[in-house]
Amino acid sequence: MLDEKRLRNRGHELGTFLGQRFLLVMIFIFVCEQLATLVYRYALVPILTKIMMVGDIKMQSESISGSLMLIIKPLWSILSDSIPYFLIQPVESFINTHSPSAFTAPDFIQQYGSLMVKLYYMTIIMLILIQLIISILPYLLAGWWYINSIAVKMRELREEDARLKAEFDKRRNLLFSDITHDIKTPITSIVGYSKAMTDGLVTDPEKQADYLRTIYGKSLRISELISMLFEFVKLDSDGFQLHKERLDMAELVRENVIILLEDFDEKNIELDIDIPEETCMVLADRMQMSRVVTNLLTNAIRYISDGHMVQVKMISKKVAEDIMYTVYVADDGLPIEEDFAKTIFDPFSRSDAARQTTSGGSGLGLSIAHKVAEMHGGELSLDLQYGQGYRKAFVLEVPAMKEETSGE
Repeated sequence: MLDEKRLRNRGHELGTFLGQRFLLVMIFIFVCEQLATLVYRYALVPILTKIMMVGDIKMQSESISGSLMLIIKPLWSILSDSIPYFLIQPVESFINTHSPSAFTAPDFIQQYGSLMVKLYYMTIIMLILIQLIISILPYLLAGWWYINSIAVKMRELREEDARLKAEFDKRRNLLFSDITHDIKTPITSIVGYSKAMTDGLVTDPEKQADYLRTIYGKSLRISELISMLFEFVKLDSDGFQLHKERLDMAELVRENVIILLEDFDEKNIELDIDIPEETCMVLADRMQMSRVVTNLLTNAIRYISDGHMVQVKMISKKVAEDIMYTVYVADDGLPIEEDFAKTIFDPFSRSDAARQTTSGGSGLGLSIAHKVAEMHGGELSLDLQYGQGYRKAFVLEVPAMKEETSGE
């Protein structure tokens, strides 16, 4: 459902989003660590030092074991009442052995008994826990925010997928409806005319010939529709691959114009051809690119009246660092409504006038041309303000081969 271009854009968008959020998390943690250091240095340490210096307690241990004893010994004094008697002496011996030499209870605390000792130690523990919380909290908050941001983004992507799926299902249903309509209409005519002839309702030879021509024309229309539908579906299949080769885009355009010269002459259409003589090398699938040019020329022949003009022009222009070969197929026929122009490259998209005529196309030719152009890294668009005596122009852009841009 998601084409390759959209997937690349989504991957780039998601990568950018994750990178930005990760950078914000790192900045947040760095700032919080600096603030925590200031709080620890200018608030907690002075308070803790004053408390520890009451009486004759001094923080004289620089070893890891001594630092741990600053926490373990207060905890032991609180929990020792619930410890079995046979464990008390070994544990106290271990604590006293590894504790700082000056770690003794303050004199004034000893005067008020064990309750004040426990409160004193609990105060120290609370201050240490506050410092740990201040140190860990930024990581917890940053992690929570980062995970929550990803969850929100993934939810947005899922909602977008659901929207695209609903849009895809809607377009698919419309596609099936249009296919059914476009096939059913000529089949109904074929059935009606053939039944009239089979039942002997038409005995006039000239009338029979007219019926047979109608049946033949309707059959060709069904065959054309099925062929175009096959090409459209084939382009979307997973196994389809372009067979790209070096080819001269200017020569390819000339060849397709020559093939359709008789059709232009039949409608007395004046051709204005402006194709450069120099080679314009591109890397493209000859068959598919020829189909694009043919579809544009056939569309011009089909939808303009006799005696009008069609221009086939090709130029090269530089876009960013690349060279693009641009083919214009313009005509001075009826203008295209702006509303219809927005959907002109959609499958089975046709104007109301085209639907009412028997000579109208299937509505797949321009859609196929648009898809093939994108598969070649180019673009097919409609210019309603083309000018130069023409009302509109289809614009096909195809990237030149890289060696052409470097002068090789």
